[in-house]
Amino acid sequence: MINIPYDQLIAMILEKKQISREELESRIKAKMNQLSGLISRVGAAHIVANELGIRLLDSMGGKLKIGKILAGMRDVETLGKVVQVFEPRAFEGKLGQGKVGSIVIADETGQIRVVLWNDMANLIDRIKTGDIVRVIGGQARQNSGQRELHLNAKSRLIINPPGESVAEVKAPEPPKRYQISELQGNEAMAEIKATIVQVFDLRFYEVCPKCMKRLQPKGEEWHCQAHGKVQPDYSYVLNMIADDGSGTIRVVCFGRSVEAISGMTREELLRVREEPGLFDETKNNLLGSIMLFRGRALRNEMFDRIEFIARQVSPVDVDREIEMLKERVEQESMANPSIPAQTTASTDTTKPTPTQPSTAPDTQTRAEAESKPQTTEQTTEESVSPIPDEQKEKPGADAEEIDDFDIDEELV
Repeated sequence: MINIPYDQLIAMILEKKQISREELESRIKAKMNQLSGLISRVGAAHIVANELGIRLLDSMGGKLKIGKILAGMRDVETLGKVVQVFEPRAFEGKLGQGKVGSIVIADETGQIRVVLWNDMANLIDRIKTGDIVRVIGGQARQNSGQRELHLNAKSRLIINPPGESVAEVKAPEPPKRYQISELQGNEAMAEIKATIVQVFDLRFYEVCPKCMKRLQPKGEEWHCQAHGKVQPDYSYVLNMIADDGSGTIRVVCFGRSVEAISGMTREELLRVREEPGLFDETKNNLLGSIMLFRGRALRNEMFDRIEFIARQVSPVDVDREIEMLKERVEQESMANPSIPAQTTASTDTTKPTPTQPSTAPDTQTRAEAESKPQTTEQTTEESVSPIPDEQKEKPGADAEEIDDFDIDEELV
């Protein structure tokens, strides 16, 4: 089934019909009310499009611009410029050993991740950033809210095809920046800037070596929902508490996000499973660091709290912070002309500074972290925590596992 996100569905209707967004939204809402809540707004939008005589999909696949590719399409052909290359990863599956890797390609309409399986993954060694690639016979899927194009043995990938070029690449729009206190727990893609005030022990869990999904124990065996009985591999999760002055939040990193924030390789992190002390220095070094976290906010129903699942972690970019501050000052000046721009600007600095501690009395702030010796005890789960005691046994255990290779199944 073709899956068209609501915002993209609205854009497609507006592109094909001379109608204002306000009128379109009004019609969709009226249709939902007419059907007494028995249909989603996506379904209502499809009905409205049909009533307006709009054919949303010209084809179920074929040659398409990247921005036109929708999850569920098959036999997709597209052309794009390589903007990211990820190293192949080996796995053990039902059919023996396999390999999976991925690249991200883009054109003037958007970008998409291309996942290459088995023999196709060997092509990654010949691909570099800036190459032009033509993908033929891809299957479009949705993974953690992001589109992916999967290639199998029947697909083709042509590197730098003669006479082909991509003149312009559309840069992905950065996610919206939120303060922690503004998060509602339903933000699919958000960014927060916060100071790490507490770091928990690195934890490990059994995953399928083929698809990296979490395994379920059955007696003395481990089973994957997609691939049955397997010999488990391991992945890792790191829980932290971050503070941005407006509040605190538990930040959960999985897989590559752990590698990015720790600066350690997968091999080094797996050694921590046998020697936990190897991670102590990293934990202490992270305390007081101001980081940018990109990912999604969700509500942990068991503990009734909002958590942040970080897919990307990076240090603060000073130049970008300066530009964002200038834009905010200009917006505030335009919204209230009676306030001089320099007055507004005086409330901030042009460089990121440690955030002010929140008012929570039991939260360890950056200042406290810096004023105390950087010891192992400072970062263990028994240290002062903004999390109630009854929650310390399983920090973030109920958060959803997300990994850069969180792929449902192998396409063979």
